[in-house]
Amino acid sequence: MGLPKSSELILMKKPGRSGWFVVRAREPLVAVLLALGCGSGAASDGDASARDTAQADAPEVQLLPTTPVSPCQWRGQQDTWIAEQGMTWMRYSCREACAGAWTTCAAPVSARDQHAQEPKLELPFVSDDMAGRLRLSDRSGPTITIHSGGPGTYYLAEGSVLTVPSGALISALESHAPQFFRVIEVKWESGLFGQGVNTPKSEQPLDTRASVGRSASLIRWIKANLAGGEGLATVGCSGGSVQSLGATLWYEGVDQDLAYQLVSSGPPASWDVNTWCGGTPVTEGVCENDPTTSCTANAACGDAKNRCAFEVASDSNIAHTLRLLVDLQHGTPNTCVGKQYSTLFQADSFAFTPSRFRVGHRVDMVVAEGCNLAEGCNPAQHSIDDTQEGITGQMGRLFRAMTAAGADVVWTDLHNYGHCDAVLQPELVPDTVAKVAAGMR
Repeated sequence: MGLPKSSELILMKKPGRSGWFVVRAREPLVAVLLALGCGSGAASDGDASARDTAQADAPEVQLLPTTPVSPCQWRGQQDTWIAEQGMTWMRYSCREACAGAWTTCAAPVSARDQHAQEPKLELPFVSDDMAGRLRLSDRSGPTITIHSGGPGTYYLAEGSVLTVPSGALISALESHAPQFFRVIEVKWESGLFGQGVNTPKSEQPLDTRASVGRSASLIRWIKANLAGGEGLATVGCSGGSVQSLGATLWYEGVDQDLAYQLVSSGPPASWDVNTWCGGTPVTEGVCENDPTTSCTANAACGDAKNRCAFEVASDSNIAHTLRLLVDLQHGTPNTCVGKQYSTLFQADSFAFTPSRFRVGHRVDMVVAEGCNLAEGCNPAQHSIDDTQEGITGQMGRLFRAMTAAGADVVWTDLHNYGHCDAVLQPELVPDTVAKVAAGMR
């Protein structure tokens, strides 16, 4: 018997000002380029409806295996890991493996970084030759892992070059009664030129599926070693959505380990990047307020405030930068940038690679429409527009594939909000926490 389907649609309007775009020069310049965490893509035949259902009725897919994770003994920023580096790669190992209980290997976190009522600890680790840290408290309870955007080189509450710092979600989850969730924030080291979780470990390029394997392995390790038998869920924003939901769709055992997932403004450009780049034009879009409705123009989406969302990114500066990164990752100069088709993008595509769409837990997808010109707003005063940059269209296609496979997926449409606002903006946090609480029941 298939899982129950859900197409719950929620429309929210932001009162007054609708977000802001803050640049903070806290990380290497490449982090600016990676800030949206673009996943690399898939070759497309241009037939949107065929891609929607291509794998919905496929036999059980062969998923990828995860790898061991090594917790490390904290010995200070310079001495915790051993790093080897080449011109195009970097890999890490623990200088000293954690030999006892995890609390004996972690470092205390300063009070200003706690974003909670009780003290926090930071536990260093290595997953598939990439270093990172977990920030968590020594408490029990239903556990939520938080995956930040881009290359994951910052804690969500700290903010990054393209996001405002916001500890509201962390505090709200940890103080939510009666569950009082335990939050584990994930942060990857900068790696090579700030590429974080996407840092190649050898001269061979590291595609998105391989980088997601690092997070998949980490999620499984957390379930086995830190969750204490309680339910485990993930919350991911932008690139963190690729890392968290991608782990479930591509890797063995992650679906069974999780009770719930929420993805905000992503996974971006991970359904079919040939269409996102513009190399394979698709003339049919989905309505941003209801991805089950196909469209070719805004008029099909009900009223002036709802647009037809296509899979292709705009010609904005940020989209141009992300196209450059797709080409850099795949060794395809001027292909995505030139809006050309490449078969090399297929290996990272949910649409064309073995992906388990029929997951066994609820998934909330939250899309931020951004600034709607039909309502007279000024895009320069808003953060990144998911619909304009092809993210809504890409998410909508994934939503269709998962619901067609029988998964319980809920779509929420944030009207006049910006990229990742569901996890960043304090006025949206109560609704986000309510989603998590409902999904974890």
